[in-house]
Amino acid sequence: MAVKSRAGAGVVPLTLADEEFELVANAKAMLEVSTIIGGFGNAFDALRSVNVALLIQIIRIGLGRKNTPPNLDDLVFDTGVGPLLDPIGRYLLMLQNGGKSPDDEEEEVAQKPKGKATESAA
Repeated sequence: MAVKSRAGAGVVPLTLADEEFELVANAKAMLEVSTIIGGFGNAFDALRSVNVALLIQIIRIGLGRKNTPPNLDDLVFDTGVGPLLDPIGRYLLMLQNGGKSPDDEEEEVAQKPKGKATESAA
């Protein structure tokens, strides 16, 4: 499940070869997916087609320059691609959703009281 770390940024936990990392969703990462990957359509296509090179780029974007291990390719290989598809997909959705998990929005809607709509003041 996605975790909220600070205002405007969501975090998706990612395990690579028994090491714990966090993919951070923020405005910079959103723009990098758009420019480096060529947009969210290409990012989701990479996920569907299991384009490992682009998936590793998405992980690099999510980890940030300072937190990307130099052996990222080896960690992905050791982990296998299958276990990474779900967290990468959740991360991409979170980037598109302003750092919020779509699951969080569904919970908010479910918790809102149901009843008459309030009339706005004229």
